[in-house]
Amino acid sequence: MGVNPFRISLPAGLATVVGSLPQLNPFDASRMVAEFLPDLPAAPTVTLAPDVEALLAHERRDGDGLSDAEVARLAPARAFLEGLRGRVEPVVMSLTGPVTIDLRIMQEGVGRERAAVLSRAYVEEWARTIVEMAAQVLPDAPVLLFFEEPGLSNSMHPTFPLAPLEIDALVRGAVRSVAERALVGVQVNGRADWGLLVRTGIGVLGAPITARLETAAGD
Repeated sequence: MGVNPFRISLPAGLATVVGSLPQLNPFDASRMVAEFLPDLPAAPTVTLAPDVEALLAHERRDGDGLSDAEVARLAPARAFLEGLRGRVEPVVMSLTGPVTIDLRIMQEGVGRERAAVLSRAYVEEWARTIVEMAAQVLPDAPVLLFFEEPGLSNSMHPTFPLAPLEIDALVRGAVRSVAERALVGVQVNGRADWGLLVRTGIGVLGAPITARLETAAGD
């Protein structure tokens, strides 16, 4: 089941990275990844941590794209892509996912329905921008786009702020926004409802080695 029609053929055991690396800056990280993981190199994560005002400003632009300051934050990812010009094999891009941002602004006092609308629109705009940037620089290289969701860790706990249906709506919307142009994955560094995430339409799941992924297969 799923909404991600885009497919990439990847051999078993292929190594890549999703998330931060301990280099001094993302440009160094890009060079290391390109050197040591040439089969599936990964761009520096586009980390999103907007406050409520930034989300409201994005909403006021009403689909006019990202601000100049926001576009400047794409420089490390663009430099990574530029260093691979001519590549026709897949590349990995990643950004902060909608659930993590939703939880962040709910903590700032935004109501749950309003937070969902703001975070979805914001992340979906960024996702489309990143995929378009990759297509411009590497038009023949398929893109594997990961939404990093540290906020989903321990999301099965009964005190988690969002219900499963709310999580599904946030992730599914993000997947749909780029499903025709990229293979979409979600990465969570803690326990989560893997079956729920698989049903959102993702094509790849990033999970800790201790994850019980048979629970997703069982669903």
